[in-house]
Amino acid sequence: MFHKDQKTNIKILILFLVYFPSMVLVIWLFSFLINDALDWKILLILNPDAYIPFLDELAILITDFSMYLFATLGISYLIGYAIVKNHKSRKQIVSQTQLAIGITLGVIAASAYFWAGYDLKVIFFGLALMIMGGFWLVSRCFTHLSAEKQSELNDLLLVTLLAWTITALTGDVVIKNWVGRLRPLAHNEAESPYYEQYLQLRTISDEIVRSHYSYVSGHSSTFFAFLTPAILYSKKKYVKGGLFLWAAYHSFTRVYLAAHFPYCAFMGSLMGITYGIIVYHMFYISNNKT
Repeated sequence: MFHKDQKTNIKILILFLVYFPSMVLVIWLFSFLINDALDWKILLILNPDAYIPFLDELAILITDFSMYLFATLGISYLIGYAIVKNHKSRKQIVSQTQLAIGITLGVIAASAYFWAGYDLKVIFFGLALMIMGGFWLVSRCFTHLSAEKQSELNDLLLVTLLAWTITALTGDVVIKNWVGRLRPLAHNEAESPYYEQYLQLRTISDEIVRSHYSYVSGHSSTFFAFLTPAILYSKKKYVKGGLFLWAAYHSFTRVYLAAHFPYCAFMGSLMGITYGIIVYHMFYISNNKT
């Protein structure tokens, strides 16, 4: 990922040391704009009062498995590319193996309907379809993309993993502990100043989160950081739009399920987008791609 020119690498290192600590500081400063009263009002509007068929299931499916799905597909591609890179004759075998893995994992996911500790068990059929569809797309990458495109996709996935790692570390380890804002469902004690608002929340048993902190949303920040490089890289508007809407809905589910306050999900999304953009452009600087 780095350039042979040491001056360029030094420039990248300087940008890294300037941009990321600066963003941590900015996100932390924005925590002082938290308005509890307004956040609770918006949360109670977006948190449904009763079970909504399909939407409840979709919210659990997306919030619990989006990151795992994309990460699994990405890592699977990276391993496949490492095998195919210098052995083009193996692309058919790798492609078929990806299909086999997708079918196997899809069957396992569907079987979770019978043994997983979820109440909304129907989501596992949707997860199975997503897994098999995802691995089908990965398998086609090895048979339908040129060697150059495969290399570009490999580099892109390395960038996304770097963006995800940096975002997860700074968000969950640094910012959350600096700010220490409790989650909505953590106000379940009568002594809480927001206990009355807490009583108005509807919870879904498959996603009741009280521990750790709300600001910023780790789901929102890391998933946007993971998808932003792909959004920037893609030349097709429907791919850009689809990925952005997926990430945005994923962030929305954190509020829908009362796992985070709206402001925390919004700032998490903004943080993930920003980190994704920074890492993406740093990579292209290092490779003289503009």
